[in-house]
Amino acid sequence: MWASTFECTYGSFVRLHYEKTFHAMLATPISIDDIVAGEIVFAAIKNVVFGSVVLCVVAVLGQIQSYWALLIPLFLILPGFVFAMLALMYTGIIKHIDYLNYYITLGATPVFLFPGFSFRFPHCRNGRKISSG
Repeated sequence: MWASTFECTYGSFVRLHYEKTFHAMLATPISIDDIVAGEIVFAAIKNVVFGSVVLCVVAVLGQIQSYWALLIPLFLILPGFVFAMLALMYTGIIKHIDYLNYYITLGATPVFLFPGFSFRFPHCRNGRKISSG
């Protein structure tokens, strides 16, 4: 999820404001919708690739207990799309790159550090009791 978040925040902002890549793309027969869709799909695919690399490392270390783990890359595409869309929407409305710090610090980081606030895991309550002592 970090891959899609950073790709659609800093990467898209640099391509939009500094490199003017999107301006050059608009000189071709594609539309803004095509550019946005391409950015989101690329970020989601990047999310799947990075997650698959982590899965391969875990497999090499012998920590995978089931063949069901091979389905993990399929489940990485949806969060990749969601976080890419949120990041790109925010990136589209800001005017200076420093404002991306607000999105990363106040938006993305709490979701990654405290997933219980945004995603409920009712079956994990015993683990929380054990870890808290």
